[in-house]
Amino acid sequence: DCPPLFEATFEHEGVLIQADILIPGKEGVEIIEVKSSTKIKKPTYLQDCAVQHWVITGAGYHIKRMELAHVNNQFVYEGNDNYDGLLKHVDVLEEISPYISQVSGWVEQFKTMLENEEPEKPVGPHCNKPYSCSFKDHCYAALGEWPITDLPNLRELAFQLQEEGLTDIRNIPENRLQNTQQNRVRRVISNQVPELDPQASVELSKLRYPRNYIDFETISFAMPIWEGTRPFEQLPFQWSCHIEASPGNIDHFEFLDTSGNPPMKNFTEKLIAAIDNGGPVLVYSGFEERILSKMVNRYPHLSEKIEGIKARLFDLLSLTQKYYCHPEMRGSWSIKSVLPTVASELDYGNLEVQSGQAAQQKFLELLTPKINDIDLEKGRT
Repeated sequence: DCPPLFEATFEHEGVLIQADILIPGKEGVEIIEVKSSTKIKKPTYLQDCAVQHWVITGAGYHIKRMELAHVNNQFVYEGNDNYDGLLKHVDVLEEISPYISQVSGWVEQFKTMLENEEPEKPVGPHCNKPYSCSFKDHCYAALGEWPITDLPNLRELAFQLQEEGLTDIRNIPENRLQNTQQNRVRRVISNQVPELDPQASVELSKLRYPRNYIDFETISFAMPIWEGTRPFEQLPFQWSCHIEASPGNIDHFEFLDTSGNPPMKNFTEKLIAAIDNGGPVLVYSGFEERILSKMVNRYPHLSEKIEGIKARLFDLLSLTQKYYCHPEMRGSWSIKSVLPTVASELDYGNLEVQSGQAAQQKFLELLTPKINDIDLEKGRT
C-alpha cells in the first residue's frame, strides 16, 4: 500500500489544481477534498470537485472514488487525540458527473475573460455570493465618494438603484427608500450632519452606578483541542471589564488564561466574582449574552449567577442604532465605525490587536510552547 499524498499537484491545459488528499491504488486513485464547513454547499463544492476530476483525468490518471469530507459539528472531542468521527465523508463521484462535461467550457470562458479588458459588471448581491469577492473595494470605488453600497441591508435593491442610474446615496430621492434605517443613512449623508437624539442621554441616565462595561474574546477550532468541546464551538478565553463606581471613577479588571488548559470555567467564575456588585452590565451587541447562555449550559451549577448577569445586561448597540447616526459611519453601527465619530482620539488602528480575529491569533501564539518569555508578556498586554 502506498501512503496518501497531501496537496498532490496536477496540471491540464493550463489549469493547476492541488488535491487535498490522494490515495494511490492499483485500480486508480482516490481523491478526498476536505472542506472546513459543516455541510456540503451545493453546487459550489460539487463544481470544485468536477474541476479537480477534469484536471486529474486529463493528466492521465483514473479516479475510482472521489469524496468530499466536511466537519461534523456534532462531534464531541473525548480527549486522548481521538478524532474518529470529526469528518463526514460523502462519495460525490456520481453527483459531479453532470458538471464534469461543463468544465472545458468554463475553462475557455475564463481564459477568454483573462485575455480581455475588465468586464463591465454592476455591483450587487453577487459580490458576496457564493463568497465575498476580493475585488469589491475596486468596484465599489467606481461608484463615487458616497456609494449606494454604504446603505445597510441593501441586497437586491442595489441592482434596482443602479438600473435607475442611482449609484450615489446623495442622489436618491427622499421617497425612494422604504426602509427606515436606509432612509436615515441617506438623509444624514445627504445633509452631512450627524443626528443624535437627546433621548439617548435620557436612557443612559437611568443606569445606576456602579456600571460594568464588559467585552469578551472567544476562539473556535475546526479540530477541538479541549475535552468536551465541539468543532467551531465559541469558547471564551478572555474578558475585559471597566467598572465605573461613580461618574469618571473607573477601574479596569481583566482575565486571560494562557495555561493551555480549558479556560471557560475560570473565565466564568472570575467574571462572576468581578461584577458581583448588582450594577448594570453594558455590552455592545448581543455577543456577550450568547456566550453567557452557552456557559449556563456548560456549567449548570453556575447558572443562577450567570442568569443574574444576563438580567443586568444593557446593549449599547441597540441604543446607538436607535438614537445615533453619523455620515462617517457609512451605514454601519459596528463599534469600529461608531467609535471614531464620537472619540477620534480612540483609533483601533493604533492598537496592536485590532480585531477579534487578531485576538484569536495572539491567543494561539500564547499557547505555543516555543514562544519566549518576552513575546509571552508582549502578547498578554
